[in-house]
Amino acid sequence: MREPNSVKSDKLPKTYRYSVPKLLILGLVFHLVYIGTVFDCYFTSPVVHGMQNHSVAPAEAKRLVLIVGDGLRADLLFNEDAFPTIPDAPKVIAPYLKSIAETRGAFGISHTRVPTESRPGHVAIIGGNQADSIHSHTFSFGSPDILPMFARGATTGKVQTWCYHEEDEDFTKGKSNLANSGVNLTNNSDATFLDIWVLDHLKELLRNATRDETLNEELHSDKVVFFLHLLGLDTTGHSYRPHSQEYMNNIRVVDNIVRETESLVNDFYQDGETSFIFSADHGMSVIGNHGDGDPDNTRTPLIAWGRGIRGPLPDSNPSSHDSYSQSWGLSHLYRRDVEQADLAAMMASLLGIDWPVNSVGVLPDVDPTRPGYLSPRLGDQTLAQAAFVNAKVLLEQYTTKHELKKSQTLFYKPFVALEEGNATHPVPHRIASLVNIENLIQAQDWRDARLASAKLIRTSLAGLHYLQTYDRLLIRGIVTVAYFGWAAYASLYIFCPLRNVAHHPEMTSSLLFVHALAVMTLSGFWVLFALQHAPYTFYVYIAFPCYFWHQFLVQTIPVFQAPRSGNYWKGLARFILVVGVLQAMVLAYTYRFIWSIGFAFIGVVWPMTWPHNVLQSNIPSVAVWAFLCLVSAIFPVLSVEKQESLPLILVGGGLVLLCSAFAAPWVLQGVEVAKGRKSRQTLGLLFTLQAMLIVAIMVVTAGSVRSLQAKHGLPFANRVLGWIILGIASLIPLLSGGKHHTAFSKFLLYFLGFGPCFIILSISVEGLFYVTYSCVLMAWVVVESSVRNGALHMTIDRKGTTKVYNFEVGFFGTGNPFIMAALLTFKIVAPYIILAIAFALLNDFLHLPPFSLLLVALTLTDDTRSNAACALVCNGWMESALDTLWQRIHRLEYLLRILGPMGDPSQRHSRVVTFLQLHITNDRWERFSYYSKRIRHLEVTDYPTEIHERAFSTLSFSRPILYLLPNLRHLRWAKDPKRPALSLVLCLLFLTPDLRSLSVDTGHFDHQEGDLFAIDNFFKDVVHRSPRIESFEFHSDILYHDLGPSLCNFLLGLPHLKTVVISDHLLTSDVVTALAKCPHLHSIRTNHNSDSNQMEDLENFMPVIGPAAFPCLKEMEIRSHIWNAVSFLTSEFPAARLRHLSVQTILIEEGNNVGELFKIVADVCPGIESLELSMTSHLDAEHIQRTPGLQFGDLEPLLRCTSLTSLKLSVPAPLDVDNLDVGEMAAAWPRLRELRLNAKPERTEPESKHITFEVMASFAQHCPQLEVLELYIESFYIPSLEARKPLRNLRNLDLGLVGTNYTPEDLASFLTDITPSKCHIGGSPYVFVDVQPQSRAVANVAYSKLMKTFGLIPMLRNIHAQYRDRLLTLEDEVSRLSTLLSSATVSR
Repeated sequence: MREPNSVKSDKLPKTYRYSVPKLLILGLVFHLVYIGTVFDCYFTSPVVHGMQNHSVAPAEAKRLVLIVGDGLRADLLFNEDAFPTIPDAPKVIAPYLKSIAETRGAFGISHTRVPTESRPGHVAIIGGNQADSIHSHTFSFGSPDILPMFARGATTGKVQTWCYHEEDEDFTKGKSNLANSGVNLTNNSDATFLDIWVLDHLKELLRNATRDETLNEELHSDKVVFFLHLLGLDTTGHSYRPHSQEYMNNIRVVDNIVRETESLVNDFYQDGETSFIFSADHGMSVIGNHGDGDPDNTRTPLIAWGRGIRGPLPDSNPSSHDSYSQSWGLSHLYRRDVEQADLAAMMASLLGIDWPVNSVGVLPDVDPTRPGYLSPRLGDQTLAQAAFVNAKVLLEQYTTKHELKKSQTLFYKPFVALEEGNATHPVPHRIASLVNIENLIQAQDWRDARLASAKLIRTSLAGLHYLQTYDRLLIRGIVTVAYFGWAAYASLYIFCPLRNVAHHPEMTSSLLFVHALAVMTLSGFWVLFALQHAPYTFYVYIAFPCYFWHQFLVQTIPVFQAPRSGNYWKGLARFILVVGVLQAMVLAYTYRFIWSIGFAFIGVVWPMTWPHNVLQSNIPSVAVWAFLCLVSAIFPVLSVEKQESLPLILVGGGLVLLCSAFAAPWVLQGVEVAKGRKSRQTLGLLFTLQAMLIVAIMVVTAGSVRSLQAKHGLPFANRVLGWIILGIASLIPLLSGGKHHTAFSKFLLYFLGFGPCFIILSISVEGLFYVTYSCVLMAWVVVESSVRNGALHMTIDRKGTTKVYNFEVGFFGTGNPFIMAALLTFKIVAPYIILAIAFALLNDFLHLPPFSLLLVALTLTDDTRSNAACALVCNGWMESALDTLWQRIHRLEYLLRILGPMGDPSQRHSRVVTFLQLHITNDRWERFSYYSKRIRHLEVTDYPTEIHERAFSTLSFSRPILYLLPNLRHLRWAKDPKRPALSLVLCLLFLTPDLRSLSVDTGHFDHQEGDLFAIDNFFKDVVHRSPRIESFEFHSDILYHDLGPSLCNFLLGLPHLKTVVISDHLLTSDVVTALAKCPHLHSIRTNHNSDSNQMEDLENFMPVIGPAAFPCLKEMEIRSHIWNAVSFLTSEFPAARLRHLSVQTILIEEGNNVGELFKIVADVCPGIESLELSMTSHLDAEHIQRTPGLQFGDLEPLLRCTSLTSLKLSVPAPLDVDNLDVGEMAAAWPRLRELRLNAKPERTEPESKHITFEVMASFAQHCPQLEVLELYIESFYIPSLEARKPLRNLRNLDLGLVGTNYTPEDLASFLTDITPSKCHIGGSPYVFVDVQPQSRAVANVAYSKLMKTFGLIPMLRNIHAQYRDRLLTLEDEVSRLSTLLSSATVSR
């Protein structure tokens, strides 16, 4: 296969406003948080408190021995010839336990629930029994992972535990460390020593009782429990698998332990008052794991015998056996299956202790139509009473949860079957049922009492399930909407470039609706959750879909309003194909052969669809591609139940070396051509080192496998060497610099780097898969590049779907992903890293916008589980998929590379990029048109790589069409610092008749002869080519007298102009006169980048305003003298519709002039909403000191502008106003959001009036929407606690603080009380002193006090937050106690 043409990949330009890292981080957080929804939906704790205890009396036995064989399968215990592959295996593996089932006990299967793990299993068996309810003692022996769970919370001394050390739970060693503890060793040398340890410590306990009277008394008391946890089977099964000889021997050891335990207990007590129960917490699959719902994991043995337990019964008709138990040799006896949680109920009945209050177990003897396990002294009477207690326990749980849910849920719907009565009995059915059962027991109708109890138990369990899943529909709905929203939000990064919707006034109503809908939805759910005391996670869950959909709708409103075009039938077919492929991937999780079909299809069928000339020119690549795909198709159909095979592991490692040896010369040759001989030598040494590490890891792995098979454990040297080699090999690719690499050398580096992982962490064919998978990915890059170079358009949906396909296949080829997840997680992730590298190479070779393919796959990956989600993501396919992908272009290189290769990648320091061939063929122009017609935004904002003018000349002379980008709507063209005039001329190539927005930046312009003529022609060409421009931005430092007539004529030639943004020195009288004639103009803004030398054209700002001038103008910025602004507003035809006015003076003005301006504004523009006055001057400081400040009389006319939302004043001297004056302002402007009253003047005036902190109350009272406040304020008076009113919406408070007559603690307390916790508070100190040295000292004191104040505020806010949290906690506690009191009152 040949290497495709490649170019150096560019990073995303700075003007790309979407942040891919933000998307990835947000996606990671979203998925991590939403893992919790699985637990909130399906695994919420059923435990509640406050239930009454119930028990059955009298007890049937004085003590109970519970023996749990951890990880024991029912079939391997009971089956005859259970291990046919093991020579000389006995027919019956556990003869003693089987003899109990046949002669003196009851047996069956205990069905466990998912997760089939040790801790949940033991909790289900023991049922949450608290030792305090037993009123005696529990003696437990076994694993430190299990026993402490049942000792926590018990009364000291009630539960005694004996545990071995965690280090003894070693899956690999032969002889146990227990041998050093004096344990009597047998010939068994595996984890059976863990079980023998338990038996020996039980013997020791009973021996000690003969010498310890206190211990003997405890052992002979009633209600004693012995708990023996035998972990050896679980450890052996993980190490050697359950069909191994080691597992068989462990079962025999357990059988012998049961025999000895029964003999020990009976010999010690000699009273026949002991019950025995033998079971398991979970089973084990054929490959040695558990946790899921595999039947081999959920079916565990149950054998019960001794006091209070019946003996064997003949089988029923129909038979109680099925095909699973036919091979047990027990078909003539009755098999009684139970749920694992039922064991807790059975043990409580035997001992006569309080029933576990949170147990959902059902006593097997409740149903009178089937035999149970018990044989009580009083017969049916005890069984009827036990059934009644079982019903009361479950109903008590239901009632408690019902009352709790009812008190916390709005519009609560009770469980009808238990809460509704009937016409003759209006009381709830649950109460009526209890009364009925009591009457039946009093009438000694035992059978009907058990039947009624069984019915009430079934109904109560249904009610508990109803309450447990009450919120499940809500959570499912939130999850569904959230994942739909994530797919839609992620698709924005592909299809819909980020737009500044604030610059589209026509969409204001739609945006307001979207904002309001998002806020209402979020706040509505939060209020609902607060009222229902929902978990805090619910608040987080609902925030994600609100954010995703809000962002999606805000950004897609223009897309929905834009006209659509394209072949919809073709798009529909493509949509159906994508959905079909995704659903096939879903089915492939169940039917793995589908992956093989997929490989065969893309390897053989897909190349047949290529054009004949493309196929003929790439026969070798197609042959290799087809071969690799067919080989890859083998792995998904291989059994996951793999046996350990050292030869296959070593063959995998050998293939890694062989493929690397074959590829390295070809790769190094490319490195030498592109990077030089030194780079080739460096990488050659690096590849050799990696190959040596692979050989070393193969040797270490072979030695480790042989040692483990011989049961000698893992040698310490092998363990250390394995970690070192794996660590070094994995770090080399990450630490290797990129300066020596080409695309393919980087791929080979990672391929060799992850090779050791697939040797030391494999047991079979994983290494072979890794080699094949990596080769397929490399071939895919080459094939796709060949297809693309052959002018066959590669659709974005095929690329994204192919990546998802390879992603899923990578999961199935690395072996079983559930075996010892710690290191294997890295092994599973490694193929995805290789896939990511291959996809990055493909993205680069095909010259697509950066991250585009990643984002497509990212959008699809969450949605392979749902038809609806796939439909949502793929609904935008058809031609609009490419439309949105190519909608916005930020770099010309991305566009021009479609026409041909540019530059020379080997010249790393060359900054000039041009065409390598001047002649552009028709087929390349055809492909260019295929993409260029989709471009709506072109932004050329900087020149990190210069494009030589020859490239544009080639474009201009060889183009077959007039408009290169026929559908371009927005063009932003920045300066070329070396050729500004030429840059504008080049911009003309991309103008279109339908262009709506044009932004041009010439920057610093030292014009030469002919440049002004070029700019004049530029303006004329724009008017001619794009007369429908609505928005024009022009940033330049060209003087107006050099540019004026051309600019005015240009503006007059754009009749549809709505928005103008130009440099402030260019907004002269003539320009404004021209703009006054634009019938649709509504905004005139400036960018303040001019210096004082450019202001001469603004001295006489007197535009000529005629009739019908500015019919739509709402926003205006003026930079001139105040009298010029006054003249403009008082002209014969003023701009009376103004809503936003900004005046920046070029001199410092007198107060009366400012007052006159504000009076005119109030008269001419009474509906003004935003007003800004800023005085700037280049005069000396003495002139500034002589200028008087503004007084309240100057500002008073603005009180008539009641719609004012923003007022900004920036003048040299402080305002001469006091609290009453500012209070009047606040009262006059109830809609005020932003008020900046000259917080940082250039000079101070001790004699002027000042504002104090008392004024804050006026803002709190009259301006509830105030968000930004800046004041020049006196600090000598801090209001008392009673006078402090909070400004609830304030986001920013900036203070010019006068004086030092305050304490930082008082001021910090005041500011904390009146501002929200998220409000930013800042400011500067001002002092009045005349002597210079003293001035510095006082200024330092003022600064220090203010900084200390700001430092105290976060601490005070934290204290306030803690106080509020405690207050809420107390309120919740009061509410809970009130509810309990109400419930108690109702019960009485």
